[in-house]
Amino acid sequence: MEDSSIISGCKRGRESAYKALVEKYSPALLAVCIRYMIDKEHAKDVLQDSLIKIIRNIDQFEEKGSLRNWLITIVVNTCLKEIKKYRHLEDIDSVLNEENREMSAIDDLHVKDLLNVLNQLPDMQRIIFNLHAVEGYSHAEIATLMNIAESSSRVYLTRARQFLQLKTKSFEHQK
Repeated sequence: MEDSSIISGCKRGRESAYKALVEKYSPALLAVCIRYMIDKEHAKDVLQDSLIKIIRNIDQFEEKGSLRNWLITIVVNTCLKEIKKYRHLEDIDSVLNEENREMSAIDDLHVKDLLNVLNQLPDMQRIIFNLHAVEGYSHAEIATLMNIAESSSRVYLTRARQFLQLKTKSFEHQK
């Protein structure tokens, strides 16, 4: 079913359209949840909460934009609210005072290994890495979304990349 048919059907309350939306997008949306929530069962719960929000707010979707991007935005926001509810975030000031290091790309990691390494990052670093590197948010957008300074977003991303670089080196030595 095409996105336009799914949207119009959902706006009219058609159960078949809701089912089509869930079947078409749930796998991708669950993958987003897993990147943020670490625990797969918790990610599934957050996905369910997100789907409820999506269904309740489908009338707010403007058909000029991408349905997939709109859905991912709702899922990311739901994940972030859930994380904030259950975890204390790092003290931004202490992170800003640490010395910056060189950034580098992550090479030759299997997806499973990469996910395991990402899950070892402190919450703010993992969230900002996901928002920037995976979801494509700019530092300005991240700053607004997370209610932090743009420079803090850059520092968290730098720290995440440094950590990932160290971990990738340890993987290379193990192979």
